[in-house]
Amino acid sequence: MFISYEETCQELGLEPIEESIRIDNTSRDVAKRKNFMMQRPKGILVQDSYNNFAFPIRPFPRFDTNKFDLKDLSRRYKELYIFSKSDSLPWHFMVEMVGNKYYCFNTRPFMMKYPLGHDELIKREKELPFDVKWNEETKDFMQKRRFLVNEAIHICILGDTHMDVYPKHFYRVLGSFAIRPFIHYFRLPQTSRTRTFALNTGSKFNQDYVFKYLYS
Repeated sequence: MFISYEETCQELGLEPIEESIRIDNTSRDVAKRKNFMMQRPKGILVQDSYNNFAFPIRPFPRFDTNKFDLKDLSRRYKELYIFSKSDSLPWHFMVEMVGNKYYCFNTRPFMMKYPLGHDELIKREKELPFDVKWNEETKDFMQKRRFLVNEAIHICILGDTHMDVYPKHFYRVLGSFAIRPFIHYFRLPQTSRTRTFALNTGSKFNQDYVFKYLYS
């Protein structure tokens, strides 16, 4: 049975997002030349879905269960941020657990740009849905412009990195299958810490563990 976004908010006692806050991205989610990266990606941005610095997905899924939750997340994203059907999520890859293993799913053509621009994101920082705030690392990255968000490969972790627990297998999948191939394929500098950043992630996510698996 399909439950709408408004019905879910009513059930949980939450205020629905106003229509004016929702973003119509559909024109930027179409695989046309104007939406492609003209140059190779310059870096990799890791984030989660629940505390996302641009497209927070709430109230669920908050925890990554052993079921295939990507379907529910995709539906929630479309309810919150676009008004017509789109085949793509804003992130190029999604990492989630199915059964007892983590998998990396391709959720956007990797040469398609991120749907929002750097300046556009800065302007709407204080208007994020669900009262989501940028942490200091995110503010630092956005202000220093090491590279622009729409020049990056975006990898999203399903759920809330403040609450979930991540085993070594998770970091191995994220480092070996989601990040390392792009570092080599696009010949990014081997000093990966200058090209791989985690935006608005929580205390349960340990970025240092990711780097252990990038070159192992």
